Amino acid sequence: MLTGPKLRLRFGKLPAPSGAAFALVRKLLEERPMHFQELLHDGIRALGGETNRASSDIPSAEELTAKNIKKRGKAKAVKEEGSNPVPEGHPFVSGHYLKSRILPILQSQELITRTWGVPVEGTRLAAERNGEQTVIWKLNTEGWRADKWKKLMRPNLREGQIAAQGLEVKQIQEAEKKAQREADCDAGIAQRTEREAMAWKARPKGISYRLERLHLNPRRARNRAAKEERAAQDAALRREAEVAARKLLAGEN
Repeated sequence: MLTGPKLRLRFGKLPAPSGAAFALVRKLLEERPMHFQELLHDGIRALGGETNRASSDIPSAEELTAKNIKKRGKAKAVKEEGSNPVPEGHPFVSGHYLKSRILPILQSQELITRTWGVPVEGTRLAAERNGEQTVIWKLNTEGWRADKWKKLMRPNLREGQIAAQGLEVKQIQEAEKKAQREADCDAGIAQRTEREAMAWKARPKGISYRLERLHLNPRRARNRAAKEERAAQDAALRREAEVAARKLLAGEN
């Protein structure tokens, strides 16, 4: 009878990735940007494992979940024995696990980036692609990301800790996006929405917006904007008169 992580891997929710899995991905990408197949192949070799096939022959996530799975009964699927090139006990668990769990977590927290690029010259993948672009993974370690990497690589990492860090990263991303939006509006690159204008710290005093006049009847709502504009003009004239009066008094003294 199967027990522990192996049972969950075959029939239930996949276990949380280990800190060793994240650390291995970082170590590999520090050397150079890599394609998924290169990450899988080099990750196995990095811990002393051997692959029976060339890197280009290692099945992708799609192959592991489609070609190498037999359906039994109505909705049950069991992996064929020998379909997983990753040695037992390896932090990557399987090619499918690396692609569907480990890499997406790192990507969602902006610790790695998935992009198109030409494989590094001199590698097996570069020879196979013959100068053509392919999807590769790159490392992000700048700014706040350095601290997030440290937390993910600690021993005895738990699912809850990964989720908590994911929430922290999301809050950082939202704050950065909000700050960039505010800067674009200040520079005239973008225009504030009505709700953004209502929450704007530098919004003009005494001026209301449509959403703030919904409680008024149609006639009052139509007249409110003109009334506020006249009040703003009168206030501006008063300020100008006060400035002129102060200058006049200063000249007399």
